[in-house]
Amino acid sequence: NKILIKNKILAPGLIIQSMMLQSFSHSTSSLMISKMQGNIIDILYAPLSALEVSISIILAAVTRSIIIGIVSTLVFFFIVDLKITNILYIFYSAFFGSFFIGSLGFVTGLWATKFDHTATITNFIITPLAFLSGVFYTIDKLPSIFQTISFFNPFFHIINIFRYGFLGTSDGNLFFGMIFLPLLSLLGWFFAYILYKNGYKIKT
Repeated sequence: NKILIKNKILAPGLIIQSMMLQSFSHSTSSLMISKMQGNIIDILYAPLSALEVSISIILAAVTRSIIIGIVSTLVFFFIVDLKITNILYIFYSAFFGSFFIGSLGFVTGLWATKFDHTATITNFIITPLAFLSGVFYTIDKLPSIFQTISFFNPFFHIINIFRYGFLGTSDGNLFFGMIFLPLLSLLGWFFAYILYKNGYKIKT
């Protein structure tokens, strides 16, 4: 028998949260560990442009994130009465959400020189934003002022669109979120690209 979990809202939130954390972790560690071990030189001497390097690392993070999402979803199907309403919304949120967070991870990987730096970003920026975006609840439970603040939290739109793909219900403006996420992804990538192209802290 399936384990009875009354709140179906929790499952999509947990799935997308794990995906975002994995996307951030992948792109961050790809750069930071390469710098620490000295094999970043292999990337620098390869006939690859800054565009190709930044896009490839971020897309690798997206791929890892989506694989984690698929596995997590399959597991939840066995323990929650979870149904997919619209898979296009799920994929849209997963792709652009992972791309944006992967871009942040890329920037963090360039900036960080030790694991304490990445832990700082994860613990004080990424995790709080995720927890305050409706992973464990819908934002209609919050006071109006915090609902307004959540509207500007990228994680909220990632989770809201992803959850809509499963449940068919939305806490926020789907149209705004579906425009907001690609723009953030583009800006995040462009920032990562410019930093890498200019050689920002490539060598520790």
